[in-house]
Amino acid sequence: MINYKPSGERELCLSKEKVRDGMRFYIDLSLNGYTGSEDFNSTATEIDNGFVNRRYAMVYSGPWLLKLLKDLNVDKEGKIKSENVGTALPPAGKAGTYTFIGGSNLAIWRKSGNSDEAWEFIKFLSTNKESQTRYANATTMIPASREALDDWAKMDPLLNPFRDALIAGYGRSFPSIPEWGRIENILVDDLNSMWKIVGNQTLPPDKRKSMAIKKLEEIDKKCYTILNGLPPSIVSKILFFIKFLGIILWEAIVGAIVGYALTRLIDFFKEKESKRERKIKQH
Repeated sequence: MINYKPSGERELCLSKEKVRDGMRFYIDLSLNGYTGSEDFNSTATEIDNGFVNRRYAMVYSGPWLLKLLKDLNVDKEGKIKSENVGTALPPAGKAGTYTFIGGSNLAIWRKSGNSDEAWEFIKFLSTNKESQTRYANATTMIPASREALDDWAKMDPLLNPFRDALIAGYGRSFPSIPEWGRIENILVDDLNSMWKIVGNQTLPPDKRKSMAIKKLEEIDKKCYTILNGLPPSIVSKILFFIKFLGIILWEAIVGAIVGYALTRLIDFFKEKESKRERKIKQH
């Protein structure tokens, strides 16, 4: 997602044509009635509950949704039955198959009074197979170790696509950069605004699509400021100003040198002429 230029500048790439094409496809799903425009700003929990309550026929989710279906004993109250649910890898696009993969980080405070014990506990949680399996079952999260992952997937055939996505390397994570927290806040707010535009029924579909794509450019500019300190337009203006100032200074320096040389040359001839006149008067 982050593009590193030879100049050292970084950009988010949301306004690149490939990203635009993907976003247009996604927006068309709403404009053509395949997904409800009012659902774009729903939370992950609301989406999962919508699937349980038969509002959605298909959703992107994680293994926690399978546990939710079983815990709710959803054969009651007309909700969907867990045995009627299937899972699959995301369909491949032009660039291949990709899915998001996240995780949790375990850390020790620098001034911790029990850092050695804390480190042993972290190793136990992250490398012990039995601990990983228990943790995965309790939290419905995917295990971090490969050994525990294989055993975890054997518990339910519906878990296999999640395992396969990891093993095949389909997972993609957020960039690991210090500025990501600030960028993520912009993405949450501005993408929500973009989806509201898509869902605005008072506007023609083409207008909604063009305004939504335009929003990507605005997000890119905001993120560029965070990644590089200044937006590209300001950077180019500053570079132009520095170049222009350099030219002026150079001309001023050269002018000063030439002016000084001419002044000294004039003074030389004046002094020479003055001496000649004094000699004539003496004679």
